Amino acid sequence: MKVDNSPQILNVKPANNAETLDDKRPEISATLLNVSDRATATISLNGGEKQPMVREGALVRYTPDTDLKDGKTEATITVTDGDVVKEYSWKFYVGKATVKHYRGQIHSHSNYSDGAGTPEEAIQYASTADHIDFFSLTDHSNYFDKEANLGTIDDENSGLKDPRDGSKSKWKRYKEIVEAARTEDFLPIYGYEMTWTKTGANYGHMNTFNTKGFVSRNSDFYNDKTDSKGLLRYYELISGLGTDTFSQFNHPSKTFGNFDEFAYYDPKVNENVKLVEIGNGEGPIHGDGYFPSYDEYIKALDMGWKLAPSINQDNHKKRWGDANDGRNVVIADGLTKKDIITAIRNLSVYASEDKDITVDFTINGHIMGSTLADAGKTLNVDIAVAEQGGKSIGAVDILTTGGKVIKSMESSADTDRFTFELQNDYPYYLVRITEADGDFVFTAPIWTEKVEAKGITALSPVGGDEATVGEEKELSYTFSAEGERIQSVEVYDGDTVISTKTEYGKVTVVPAKEGKRQLTLKVKTDGGEYERNVELVVYPKGLATSPISEVQKAKPGEIFQIEGILTSNASGYDKATAFFDAAYVQDETGGINIFPISGNYKIGDRLKIRGIRDGYQDERQLSITSMEKIGETTPPQPTVLPTGKVKDNTGLLIQTKGKVVSVVKDDLSEIMIDDGSGPIKVFIDGYIGRPKSDDKSMPKIAVGDILQATGLASVNPEGDRIRIRNRNDVVVLNEAKETEPNTPDTPNQPDKKPKDEQPTKQNGGIILTPVTPSPGKTDEGKPETPAHPVNPVNNERKGFKDVKASDWFAKDVDRIVEKKLLVGMTEDTFGPNEKASRAMIVTMLHRMAGKPSVEGNHKFTDIEKGSWYEEAVNWAEAKGVTAGISETAFDPHGDITREAFVAMMYRYYVSEGLIESVEGKPLDGVSPWAQEAMTWAVDNKIVVGRENGNLAAKETITRAEIAAITLRVMDRFGSK
Repeated sequence: MKVDNSPQILNVKPANNAETLDDKRPEISATLLNVSDRATATISLNGGEKQPMVREGALVRYTPDTDLKDGKTEATITVTDGDVVKEYSWKFYVGKATVKHYRGQIHSHSNYSDGAGTPEEAIQYASTADHIDFFSLTDHSNYFDKEANLGTIDDENSGLKDPRDGSKSKWKRYKEIVEAARTEDFLPIYGYEMTWTKTGANYGHMNTFNTKGFVSRNSDFYNDKTDSKGLLRYYELISGLGTDTFSQFNHPSKTFGNFDEFAYYDPKVNENVKLVEIGNGEGPIHGDGYFPSYDEYIKALDMGWKLAPSINQDNHKKRWGDANDGRNVVIADGLTKKDIITAIRNLSVYASEDKDITVDFTINGHIMGSTLADAGKTLNVDIAVAEQGGKSIGAVDILTTGGKVIKSMESSADTDRFTFELQNDYPYYLVRITEADGDFVFTAPIWTEKVEAKGITALSPVGGDEATVGEEKELSYTFSAEGERIQSVEVYDGDTVISTKTEYGKVTVVPAKEGKRQLTLKVKTDGGEYERNVELVVYPKGLATSPISEVQKAKPGEIFQIEGILTSNASGYDKATAFFDAAYVQDETGGINIFPISGNYKIGDRLKIRGIRDGYQDERQLSITSMEKIGETTPPQPTVLPTGKVKDNTGLLIQTKGKVVSVVKDDLSEIMIDDGSGPIKVFIDGYIGRPKSDDKSMPKIAVGDILQATGLASVNPEGDRIRIRNRNDVVVLNEAKETEPNTPDTPNQPDKKPKDEQPTKQNGGIILTPVTPSPGKTDEGKPETPAHPVNPVNNERKGFKDVKASDWFAKDVDRIVEKKLLVGMTEDTFGPNEKASRAMIVTMLHRMAGKPSVEGNHKFTDIEKGSWYEEAVNWAEAKGVTAGISETAFDPHGDITREAFVAMMYRYYVSEGLIESVEGKPLDGVSPWAQEAMTWAVDNKIVVGRENGNLAAKETITRAEIAAITLRVMDRFGSK
């Protein structure tokens, strides 16, 4: 970042766009940097006479003598330091703001479709979520009707009857639940997500809000895949809706579809479609489960659409509104439904991956989303940014067509304003902010002229994207270049022309190479050359059928034909026992997830499938290009496995049983079981019920019960799991408790935790052995003995293949192994990037303390009596080292975060009198309960952060980091 040594005016108060409410004479202040002792400051309000400010060191302040007038006030501070003069202007509201920045989320699900939790639970949770003023439930519309009883857009009582109130439709009841929850400071808005099945054409998904009725893909009329008819019919439908509704393009991508590359722009359709998601997912920002699509936003704008950006969590696992820090910010007159919808339709919107930031952007006095009728040759740009979380603003860029950056600025302050002139050379301008931690903020553009989509505006394969080597395949395209004459139309695969014949709007190709091929259509005119890409999946002639085990081993992008038996239903047969647009098939060699599938297919159907080896959220998948039912057979029986072996058989229908070691969620959607061979999570999607039934009840399940689960061996970013297809497949066995070994096979588990301790994918085989570091008085250094113990490890680093001398942690590994605090995972691996469980950390600290005994018993209900960690947990609670993750849960098998590890270490050292407690100070990204410990760690350089100094407090800590932090603490403060 360029260093600016001129006087700086920072931390202005009241902050940009802040309200003074009842204070009509607010103290106005700022902090000065890079000034001498002789520097003076004056302030002018709304262009009035300059008044002197009182200076106290770096602080300057001014309090008006009389009441200020209600409304927006512009303050300008002028600093004079010798010959140098610096000004800074910003705006705040005296009294209440006339317009405000309201924050919300508008894409989420409940158990009315494929999410967890009821609509009532969703609304209640969101109403108390941090930085949520408005919130939308948008359950999938195909769960509100069926082919024999379709929904219609003008009848709120159409579709299925509500299961709780047969006098009205499920859709009408849904609307009533949402509408009834409105309060003065919380606005719920109902909507539905319109999806299309991917097979045949991959249109995408759209949210449509505040309509009387609804439609769904269950209608053949709207699900027609011929020449994009289904999509165009939906466009026509929503273009006729009133001004109290709006729609959004959801998660545009190749996976879910991007609306034929945003083709078919029509200003009438654009009157209803107002938003496009640039980020989607309930995972942490920049982490697993969050999917950015910034480039798709620019692509849509360049196709002529006038849209604002949005970032949504697309909640399916509860935590509605605060699953991450992504927020949509709407600049509106008030928090009524009319105000918010009007502002969205006016595109007065920006999308942020940081929940605390506020942005104002105007050109010639017109706010974001505006279209200037006569902008002139020179544009006056004004950008004001305020970061309430204390982070520096970072880079501020102006973007235009093609994502081109035409002006860049930077600021290390948390509040700043940028005013400048631009030449009006482009049709639109938007702001992108890149904060120091990588969080993005995008605003809606301001348009100065119409964007003309010139060239190839649409290109798609006719009849789907499957083709065969040596056989003809037709592509359809739309071309527009007024006044230009077409000279040639050719299609290339790399450098090779594969087109054979053309007519206007259609071109025939003959693919020569198999696999996933990107083709390029080139149209040459007397005015230039235009290009557009399209993908085909090209199969060889006479493609042989492969065993499913080969698909599991293959690299992404490889093509296959398989034959297998369905082990889960598709939604067209029974929504209650079907995964959303996915299913599983297996043969005698193994099983795999397939996507998309939604027709009338059931367990036991034999399918022939062609597709591409793909993946979704860490699970291997066959992405279907074509599918044929070739028969029916007896449903496969599950393979009986120990709990510890489930993770080695992803895609297979399995059955296992074990003792319940923790009930991760109160709704029993996640349960950890272990038969002594290693733990596994039993996972139930919120929308899964019982065959042809809305019954989602569960038997009473408690820690210590013996549980049998039948389902699909699966994985997601939170770890390995058994994915339940039918709630009847989860059974509490009435039999004696099984004998458990003293220690688990794999004590590191992918358990669900509160917001501050989100897990990541499970990594097995982690062996962390803490021992007392007293000189000459160490334990034997043995690992926590698993049911299938690893070989004795070599304590010399040179035996570890995964630790290089150049690694930052190499010396720490040497020392930690020498002290026998940590040992290798195997004979020749240390596992520097692997995780450790909470139970193992308290055991390490307990041994560092000399393994003292304490009186009394711990309060936790998830600690197995007689377990290897019970004594350590008892001691840790008694000493105040840990308070657990709740009043009754310790979560012994859960991965431990960086801030939780530091907190335990800090509390242990304080309890032993080796350090004094400190006063915590606000640290960005650190949970309130960990502020004190992290303040101590940062101030003493115990924790120095990951890349770019990011504390990553809520990320899971690695073994290398445990080694480094432990050694820093011992070196600095000694040990008992």
